[in-house]
Amino acid sequence: MRSIERSREFELLENWGEKLIDLAAHVRIFEKHPDDDFVSKRSAATNEVGTSISKIHHVQSVIGLCQGLAEGTINGGVVTGKLAELTITALKKKSSAFVSDGRQMEINTIALAAIGNRLAAAGGASVPLPTNDLLAMAVWSALSLQGSHTNDRFESLRLEVLNLARHRVKEVATKARMRKPVPEPKTPQKETDAPLLPTELAPALSATISALRENAVLDREEIDLLWWTLSGWSEILEKPYSDLTPAQAAIAASLEVAHQTRRVPSDAHKHLALRMVKGANKKFRLSELIEALGSDRQKMLACIGYKEQILEAPAVFPLLFALESGTGGQNDNVILALEDWCARALLEGSILYLANQ
Repeated sequence: MRSIERSREFELLENWGEKLIDLAAHVRIFEKHPDDDFVSKRSAATNEVGTSISKIHHVQSVIGLCQGLAEGTINGGVVTGKLAELTITALKKKSSAFVSDGRQMEINTIALAAIGNRLAAAGGASVPLPTNDLLAMAVWSALSLQGSHTNDRFESLRLEVLNLARHRVKEVATKARMRKPVPEPKTPQKETDAPLLPTELAPALSATISALRENAVLDREEIDLLWWTLSGWSEILEKPYSDLTPAQAAIAASLEVAHQTRRVPSDAHKHLALRMVKGANKKFRLSELIEALGSDRQKMLACIGYKEQILEAPAVFPLLFALESGTGGQNDNVILALEDWCARALLEGSILYLANQ
């Protein structure tokens, strides 16, 4: 997912390494001459915010954190909502002299660094969408359409966090589709020939059944996507894909693929959706894309659902929000090839479908 004006951003994304944010390297965003004590207190505040974030697991709350972050990473923006509350509280706790008035860039920086550290440090659980993987997907979606910040140092940090989110998603998407080895049942040894009791049998089969179930989920996803690909039929628009315009095919196919994913989607899922699209290199503004979809956007919205979540987080779901509002809004200056709008629809749709399973 990239804007044609974002080449620097995606060049930096390729140089990823899994590491925590070095706040000392970024503290001069808001303080020209920091001493060791100042840096230590801000680092402690960043860790405090990260700890607080790690305790948030409700889907809409996690998405709300990313919405609040995105509102603070645009030019002249201010971190809002729960993320702002956590950040200000942590700064006051670690530095009794801290006053939030006039310190907005400091709050934005600490909040952004704290999110980055969660993405870099937190390991993912298995299924279907662990909190930290939801956080990574939502951060990637929220920050990737933004223009460059006028503060070069803050922009460097923004890209570093975007980098971490993007690569976490890609790594998780690959690992989540590795089949688990199925272990032999570990039946307990008994001194007699008496049959195993149910209380003895369940623990013996637990690991075996768990691996089989996990692998079956991946098998089902692949079978469903295979039949969908072979059919060439859009369930959303109730037409063959061959009868759709490129714009209709791109968004409908991406949402249908997203609906069938059981784990974080990979590049392969994007390529499956693009098989249904002709002229994927054509570029569109967001408003042009919405216009090209015509009345079919209503059918797409009906298929997606989760309207409340979309409306509460327009920065996390800019494309789906545009489908709802009918306008490009503040993202209308972004110009993307149709294949990139396809990838964005897949990302936004997958966040909603997986997070609400």
